This record gives sequence, C-alpha cells and structure tokens, in this order.
Amino acid sequence: MKTRVMLTFLIFILLVDSVCAYKIAVGGTVKLDDKPAPDGIKITAQLEGKILAESTTKQGAYMLTIENAQELMYKQIDLFVENKITAQTMVTEDKYIEKNIKIISQKTTTSTQKAQPTTTTTIQETGIVGLITQYAPVNIATILGLLILLILFISIIRDLRD
Repeated sequence: MKTRVMLTFLIFILLVDSVCAYKIAVGGTVKLDDKPAPDGIKITAQLEGKILAESTTKQGAYMLTIENAQELMYKQIDLFVENKITAQTMVTEDKYIEKNIKIISQKTTTSTQKAQPTTTTTIQETGIVGLITQYAPVNIATILGLLILLILFISIIRDLRD
C-alpha cells in the first residue's frame, strides 16, 4: 500500500513537471581571432530586446538555457557577445542547438597608408549535436504515465474501502 502511494505521488510530480517545463539549450564555442574566448565573456540570448538567458564563457565554450521555450517556437533569437549581436538562431522543437561563434576582431592592411582596422563577424553554425529527452502533453509517454497514475489511484481507493 505505501509503495503504491509513493509511486503514485512520484509519477504525478514527474507528469506535472514534464507538461509545464519546456526549455531548450543553446551552446557551443566562441572563438576570438581563431583562439578560444577567455573565461568570463558575457553571452546573452535576446528576443526583441528582452533577455531570455545569460551566461559567460568557460574554456572557450558557453551554454544558455532558455525557459518556457514553447512560447518562442519558430522565432529568431539573437545571440550577443559582450552586448554586440554576433549570431542568430531559431527556436525549434529540438532541445539542444549547437551554435559556434567565430569573431574576427581586427584585420589590418599593409601598405604605405595608415592601417585601417575593420571588424568582421563570422558566424559558424555546425548544426544540432543531440537531443535531450523531450516531454510534451501529447507525448505517448505522458499519456501512458497518466494511465498508470489512474490505475494506481483506483487501486489505492479499492484498498482503502476494504
């Protein structure tokens, strides 16, 4: 009896969490002039000026977790490196999007004239590396979980009657 009650409670918590929480991760490497970015470079994901997620680089990599991504489905989000837009990506049903960013900060030309620095941003997207388990209200696992929960609940009520 106690096992069934605990199992019912656990399944209920997992189902509620899976239906409500839809988040995605955007991550990858940041290279400055073909070298890994130093630790502490600020990376943000924004949509129409609203900050969705923030992170900093560590060993040349970053990871942003965007909460409530179901509201952002198929919208273009901007990725900022140190408050300068450097890349864009689209929110899809994928749970992980790899977005590698390569920034070339200055190029100088050699001539008899004064060198003129130029800033070029190169965005390199390598694609999706993997998927984190996906939960959705219409997912077959969620439906089966609800069915198991209902069976356990009926079983508990029958035991309480006896």
